[in-house]
Formats: sequence, structure tokens, C-alpha cells
Amino acid sequence: MKQNAIRVEKVISVGPVRETKTVADAIAANSRFSGVKVEQILTVRPPSSDKLSREEILEKLMPHIKDADARTMVITDIGDVRLYKGEQMAADVAAHSNGAAFCLLTSKPECVGSPLEFAKLIKSRGFSPSEIMPLINYIVHYAGNSDAIPAFLSIHEDKLNYKYGSERSILVVEDKPNYYSGFLTQLYDISAQRTRLLLARTFEEAEEIIHTAKERFAGAIIGLRFPRNGVLSETAPYEVSGILHAYNKGVPIVYQSMSDRRLERAKQDPGVFTLSKRDPILMIALRNIMQDYFGFGDFIFRDASGKEVGRAGNFKEFYSALKTLDGKSLVAHASRDDFSNWLYVHGYDDAASAIKPVFTDNAELLRRILLQDLAPFADRFPF
Repeated sequence: MKQNAIRVEKVISVGPVRETKTVADAIAANSRFSGVKVEQILTVRPPSSDKLSREEILEKLMPHIKDADARTMVITDIGDVRLYKGEQMAADVAAHSNGAAFCLLTSKPECVGSPLEFAKLIKSRGFSPSEIMPLINYIVHYAGNSDAIPAFLSIHEDKLNYKYGSERSILVVEDKPNYYSGFLTQLYDISAQRTRLLLARTFEEAEEIIHTAKERFAGAIIGLRFPRNGVLSETAPYEVSGILHAYNKGVPIVYQSMSDRRLERAKQDPGVFTLSKRDPILMIALRNIMQDYFGFGDFIFRDASGKEVGRAGNFKEFYSALKTLDGKSLVAHASRDDFSNWLYVHGYDDAASAIKPVFTDNAELLRRILLQDLAPFADRFPF
């Protein structure tokens, strides 16, 4: 189970009355973040609708962001009509804080499509995309689902914590906020805080995450086209998979796309799952994959062909099965790090840490080592 040592402590919501209240209410209603302090900074002068200037809003904002670090998040929208634009606020937060996060909450089509469309919008509004886009940590497509707000607080906490500890993560590579905002919100319901969710919107972000977390992945969900070096790429997904499998050849990968052509190509990649984003039961299919292959359900022992040969629903059953499991299956599961992954996801962290990598095809030697390493936990986890 994941443990986030670094937590979000304050959220600063900037905007009209209704929008700031929506943010505050969504956070207060979520038990995990109900203790987070929320400051509402209005961009109008109530009870009138007079718009405040950048200087007036910045004066209100400064006491909250001065020296604030990544445990503080500023949430606002793009600001089409107000005098203080979202781009300028992002720059001000970066200049006057000590790394406070900046989240853009919007439903504007040009913001929530591809990053290339967003770059064009920023440029048309008189700002430099190359300067502003790196300052916006998150773009959340808000379509009336307030659960997206606490979901992205979780995303932010996972990003702050994934470099530390041994907890398993799920890598999600997707560049379009109008898709990943709702998708990640539902994915958190499935994950139920058992793993970290790490969002990458470009090849470069995905590469950095993988090289940092290395083998600590329960699985990956990868879109079949996203930017690399500022250009949309259809080969980048396979390069990301290659890097993942270099660290752990058994990490399960799910490719997803709107394009039938890209999905057909992806099916040629052995050992992966492919899902259509248009499938009405997409999340059900994904939940099933996570249960059976990401380690969320029973441990499913499989033979070399992938056929199920047994199950374990708890540590006692798992430990007992290792004593009699077919040698080839034992070696195959161990080589993919399936055992420690399942133990981590199910909260048996100490037992998972006790299993050291053993690079051998000698099944009986491997069995003796596994049973010896896990024996101290047999009494601690009797069920």
C-alpha cells in the first residue's frame, strides 16, 4: 500500500465566487483531503461583478505563495475575460514561490486537446508557449465532475513521493486533458490508494519517471500517440514500453487509443493488452486486467503458456502454493518480479522487500530461497 510522506497542505483557489467554492467544496467532501486548508481568492469585487486587476489579485495572492513549496497548489482557470490571465498567474506563482504547484482547471477546447493546440492558444494570447507551458503542472478538464479535483491532488502527491520508498506505481502516458482528467479520476477509484498513479504527457516525462522508479511498476497504461521533442509521435509508445521492459520484462502494459489502425498495429507487440477508448465498457475491461495482471486481485499462478494453474487470495495461500508450484511456472513468475509486485500491492511490504532478485533457472534452488526469505512472515500473515 502506498504511503505519501509529502502531503498537500494548502490549496489556493483563484477565480469567481462559484468556481472557488466548487474547489473548496470538492476538497472538503473528500475524506483524504478534508484537512487541507483552502484559501479562496476572488477575481471580482463582490457584491458587484467588477473585475479586479492583476495587481489587486496578486496583492491578495502574495501572502499565500511567498516561499510556498510543492505542498501548496494554486488552482485557477485560463481567464478569458478577467484582467489577470492564467498564463500570467502561472509565471507569477513560479517567480514568487518556492515551487508551488500550478493547476489550470478549464473546459476550454483549446486547452484540453493536444499540447500543440494549447501552445497555439497561449501564443495567440500574447504569451510564449516555451516559457509558460513548463510552469503549468496540471491541466484538468473540468466537466462538472468535482471528483477530478481531489484526484489531481492525489496525482500531485504521488509525483512528490514516487522517488522514495518501494511502493508500486502505475504509469499512465496520455497527453490530452479532455481524456486523462476523467480517466485518472476513475482509475483512482479502481486503485483505491494501493498504488501510485504517475502521469506523463510526453515521451520525455515518461522516460524520466521510468529511469527514476526503475522496476517499481505494477503496470503501465499507454496512449498510442503523444509528443516527443514537441512533435506527435506514433513510435514513442513502443520506445516507452522498451524502456519499461528493460527494467522489468514482465511489467504488464495496456495500449489504448481511439484509432483502430493504431490498435491493430499495437496488437503485433506480444504480451500487451489493447483497449479502445471508445469501448463503453473500457473501465470494466481495465479493472479486470488490473485484477488479474497488475496484482490487484488474487495471485494467479500460470504455466508457460499463460494458462491458470492456481490462485492465492492471501499470504498463507500464496506461501503454501510456492511449495508445490511447477518449476517452470516458478521461474517464469520470479523472472518477471510477479511475486514481489503482488505482495506490495496487497500491503505485505516487508515480505515483498525480503525477496531478493535471484537470477537462476534452477527452480528448486529458487524455491528454497523464496521459502526461506518468506518464512519469517508466515506467522505474521496467517491469512
